[in-house]
Amino acid sequence: MLIGNSMTGISLGVRRLVDGMRTQKNLVKGSLMLDATPKMAAKQIVDNAFDPAILSTINSMVGIGMGIVFLLGMMTGQILSGTSPVTAIELRLFLEYLAV
Repeated sequence: MLIGNSMTGISLGVRRLVDGMRTQKNLVKGSLMLDATPKMAAKQIVDNAFDPAILSTINSMVGIGMGIVFLLGMMTGQILSGTSPVTAIELRLFLEYLAV
């Protein structure tokens, strides 16, 4: 789950960062010409890319912290840990029955 959430956050962040640099290229160039450091010139773009990237990870942690169980992830985790797929499916069906 940790790797999956990290991959989602990284891909969202990188996409927003690249799009921001592409669309606001002139703003960054202008800032650099006015003696801003590269970090200062790109700060707003980096901040705008970071927010949605971290938000998806925070949302998934809030769901887990509130007791909401993502059954598919749990079932997959059981199978990857060596539990019989039949047992993992039975547990998922049982938990879905409890949720109804």
